[in-house]
Amino acid sequence: MPPELRDTVRRCNRLYWLGARDAARVSPQHAETLFGVPTEVALWLAQASLEEVLDLADAPVVTFRLAIAPRSLQAHAPRELRTLHMALCVAGSPQ
Repeated sequence: MPPELRDTVRRCNRLYWLGARDAARVSPQHAETLFGVPTEVALWLAQASLEEVLDLADAPVVTFRLAIAPRSLQAHAPRELRTLHMALCVAGSPQ
């Protein structure tokens, strides 16, 4: 993987996991609902250290998936985002 993509994946993962931890610290149910993490993960995140959460960000792939239906995305997203989403869907489709 090119270094610039590795950095992008790491940044995406950091934002996701730090946000999920923040939500879990308010309420594990918030992390479940807003970030789609299982109950066990939400409970762990609520107590996790910064170092533990950042370790998750080092995964070699983005650790979360789009949770918005494509039609909803198309209806509410700017044209550029819709185009990017469709390109990612095509790129991620099995051959």
